[in-house]
Amino acid sequence: MERNDLNHAEHAPLTDIEIRLLNNVLDALDRLFDGDSSPIDIHDLLLATGHALDHPPSIPYVLGPVPALDEILRNGESLETQQQQSLEATAHLRHYLADLDALI
Repeated sequence: MERNDLNHAEHAPLTDIEIRLLNNVLDALDRLFDGDSSPIDIHDLLLATGHALDHPPSIPYVLGPVPALDEILRNGESLETQQQQSLEATAHLRHYLADLDALI
């Protein structure tokens, strides 16, 4: 998604609460990268955040990785493998959030 799409005029700007929610997701993805958070934590956080948001452009990005995370959690791989796969599954979200953070 282009940066201009993030601030599309037909969508309301992010509220302070939505900014905090999205920053929390970005922080959680950092913790996943550092090995301080698990794939199930990320899965649950994305579900809760996706349902709490009232910013239509962000919702598909937040909920988008959930089906892949479902599969990763069910595949029976080691935690290390699941963490790596979860990082790959959430890479697009991470880039979106980093771009969004740069605009706020």
